[in-house]
Order: sequence, then C-alpha cells, then structure tokens
Amino acid sequence: MKRTIHCVLDRLSGISPFLANRCVGLLLVACALLTGCGQTLMPTPAIYRQGGLDPFVSVRPEDRTNLVPVYYVTDREPAKTGDIRQYYSGRRSPDLRVGQARVRIGSPDLSWEELERESRLEKRDRNPKITLADVIEYGPLWTREYNRDPNRPVELPESANRSPGGQRFLAEVNQRLSKFDEKNIYIYIHGYKNSFNSSVTLGAQLHHYLGRDGVFINYAWPSRDKLALYSVDKGNSMFSVRNFRLLLEYLAERTEADHIHIIAHSAGTGVPVAAFAEMSLLDFEKSAQEIQRNRKIGNVVLAAPDIDLEIYINASLDGSNRVPKRMTLYASREDRALKLSGWLFSMVRLGNPFKMIGPKELTALRKSKDRVVVDVTPAQSQYEKFLGHSYFHDNPWVSSDLFLFLKTGLEAPDRCLSPIEDGAMWTFAEDYPSRVQRIRLPAAKEDFAEPASRTIRPLPPVQPRGPLEEIDVEGGSVGGFR
Repeated sequence: MKRTIHCVLDRLSGISPFLANRCVGLLLVACALLTGCGQTLMPTPAIYRQGGLDPFVSVRPEDRTNLVPVYYVTDREPAKTGDIRQYYSGRRSPDLRVGQARVRIGSPDLSWEELERESRLEKRDRNPKITLADVIEYGPLWTREYNRDPNRPVELPESANRSPGGQRFLAEVNQRLSKFDEKNIYIYIHGYKNSFNSSVTLGAQLHHYLGRDGVFINYAWPSRDKLALYSVDKGNSMFSVRNFRLLLEYLAERTEADHIHIIAHSAGTGVPVAAFAEMSLLDFEKSAQEIQRNRKIGNVVLAAPDIDLEIYINASLDGSNRVPKRMTLYASREDRALKLSGWLFSMVRLGNPFKMIGPKELTALRKSKDRVVVDVTPAQSQYEKFLGHSYFHDNPWVSSDLFLFLKTGLEAPDRCLSPIEDGAMWTFAEDYPSRVQRIRLPAAKEDFAEPASRTIRPLPPVQPRGPLEEIDVEGGSVGGFR
C-alpha cells in the first residue's frame, strides 16, 4: 500500500489540479484508515529514551498526572448547540476566545509512574490513547472594534481591558508562571485540516514532552478540517495573522513571561511569519535587540512550512527575522504533501526549498547561526511515513531536536546535528540517537536531569556528511534568503 501511494503521488504531475485534489483526498483517507481512528501518544523522542535525558524529573507535584491542562486561544466560531464533541467549528469568528482544555493520556486509572515509564520507552508495552477530557471557555479575550480612531497608534483592542474571560486567563497564566524560575510560554500553531480537538490533543502531548514546563497555549486558527478545502484553510490562516500578532503583544505586555516560544506546522507557519513581518514594520525605528527584548519572542520552530518560498523571502526582507531571537526551520526532500502543494501553486515551498537554494543563499545561511535550516530527510529514512509531513512529532529524531532546541536554544552543532554544504545547513547523521543520548547540557541549560548512575562524556566532533548534490537553479538563484 505504501509503495502504491508513493507511486501515485509521483505521477500526479501528469493530471489536472482538479483530479489531483481528488486523488490526494482519497490517499489521505486511505492513510487515515490504515493508521486507525484512535490517537495514541506520540513516539518517544530519541533524547528521552531510557538512558538519555529525563524530561520529567522537574515536573511539579500537581502536574504529575495523566491529565494535561493546556490553554487555548481561538478565532473559530463556537460549534452549533448540541455538537459538544467539537466545541469549535472551522468558521471564522470576529472575536478571539480563550479557555482551557484538559487532555487525558491513557486510561483514567493510569498512574504517573506508569505514564512516565511508557513515555520513555522506544517500544512501549502499551500505547496510551489520547482523549480530550473537557473544555472550559473563559470568554472573549477581545472583540473586533470597527469605530476606532484612525489617529490613535496601533494597539490592543479596548475590549481587552474589560474582558472577564481575559482577566481570568491572565491571572491563571501569571499564577502558573510564578511557580517557575524561568518563565516560559509555549504556543503551538497547527496546520491544514485540523479540528480544534486534534489541535489541543497534539498540543498537550508537546507540553507533556516539554516536561510540563511553563504555560502552554494552543492557537487554533479556523481550519475547516475538510480535505477539499485546502485553499480555504490557506486563506483562513492569513485571516488569523492580526489576531495572533495582537496576542503576542498582549502576552509580552501583560504576563510575567521571560520568553515566548512558538512551534508552527505546515499551513500554520504563515501565521507567525506574517505576524513577525508586521511587528518589524511597526517597530521599524528599533534595533533587532530592542524588538526581541520588548516582544520576548525566544525560540521559534517552523516545521514543514507550507509557505511560498518567495513570500517568505519578502517577509524576511521586511524584517520578520528581526523579531525572534532564534529560529529553526525543518525541511525535507521527501515531504510529498509539500511536493504536491508546490505543484498545485507552481511555486517552491519553504519546507522543501533545496532546488532554489543557490550560492547567495548558502553564504547567507552560513553567517546566520541563530537562523538554522535542518534537512530531516535522513531521519525520515529511519521511520518511513506515507506523506512525510508530520515528522516534527511522529519522527523520534526530529522531535528530539525540536524539544532540545525549544528548551535550551542551543546552536545546531551543540544539538548533535551534522553540517552539510560547509555549515550552511544541518542534518542527522546515522548515529544521531547514540550521540544525542550522550549529550551534556551547559549548567545554565540544565532544564533536563541526567541519570545520576551514568557518566556523561563529551561528544566527539560531528563529522560532516557529504555535500548535497549539485543544484541546477533555473533562472538564477533567489536572493534575500536571510
């Protein structure tokens, strides 16, 4: 079945876009049927396997449970009365709503000790199921305002100052942050065809493997969650850019957070990229250091970004990369979903940019230690998936690097990645799991605990893999890749 799906996808370039959409829909349905209806705990990241780093040693006593509470912020319309299983639809709302969802990992009687053990096994004795236990909406964080004075500066809506739901959300966020020495907020932005429920359940798993650190927020933009509405989803993600930018301003100004970290996937990656460009233009008189200090954006992950490469370049030229302190972009040569997206739009996607990266781009990437491109293709060869698009959580090598980056902000060589193209980009060596399990974090980064019974030795130098194949760029290289 896998081989059949791959062959059909490889031949889609010979048929019309209309028929291609239908084919992809059928293939995705087949994939869903083969993988089963029940969602289970994501595979254990390589760095957390028994013998490696322990993400759970510092989990607070009240968090040592198989219930994972995560906050959510959404500009989706509430679901119709009676449809309690979905909570929110995929239609746009003029209001930004906040609340909390609780996600259960495993059966109700699963103990913390059992969950901790299962969460660190490479091959689990039992694979805990993921269920959405309940959702409590606090109310609108703010509502859309039409009669705004055009002479006033761009700022948060006035309704944000008098929202009871917003006040409850703010109080709870700051109360939780007060329990941590380093006050981190993590925001997850889902991709195409995601229901509200699937977004928060995956977000809870990410929070679990972040060691329940800080405050975790799911930003649920209005994906229609239908195979045939890909173009609608792309438009809806852009609808959410302004709300997301205002949310970042709200969190930076009104919470006690030291850092705001962001994980965005697929079609959802356009939301932070466009928001960062807007922030940079609003702060055009400020330096990057001032922007980063005021906005508090720390580590940003763009996973399999389904963005037109040229649009991303334009955003970077408008200063989007001035806003986050660090960024890691995960890309793949075997992401068949992005291959299809690129074919449908006749444009190269940021998540598979390799044929458009020329000498100018390689030179720029070598100079940018805080803006890293990671080619995940070698990691995918170890864990073959149908479409190769969700590797940030279903591939243990990639998720390992993702969590290490989010928690520490370490540079690529310190995360056991191997350089390619003379250090312009990075990838995974064949012995990555053994390397990353021997990693020693700097004292200031010791957010994870190391097993006391184990002696940790410094890593040997990472040997570069061979250079990428020679790239033939039609029409010259693309400038401005920063």
